[in-house]
Amino acid sequence: MSRFFRSLDNYAVSNIGDEAVLVPTSSGVAQMSDMLNLNSTAAFILRLLEEGRSDDDIVASVLDEYDAPDADTVREDVDAFISELISRGFFKLITEGDSSSGNG
Repeated sequence: MSRFFRSLDNYAVSNIGDEAVLVPTSSGVAQMSDMLNLNSTAAFILRLLEEGRSDDDIVASVLDEYDAPDADTVREDVDAFISELISRGFFKLITEGDSSSGNG
């Protein structure tokens, strides 16, 4: 079952070389004390989430992009990062569904 997520549009991303910094915003004001440093893989995952891709599609894209040999580890890492984004209030789960339904 694929899961889909929606950004709550309460953050800004600043790219610094291969890395990015995700900065929470409140009323358009950056909250620098709660910023989250993202390595290139996390920034890649964030970009896919912002495109509306499902978790299953994101795992497949990470496996393809980074030639990662272990799908189970990639799944765990993607799920952990998405859970972190949800717990910080940047994204929310919007639907779970069969990935063959054409939603992703």
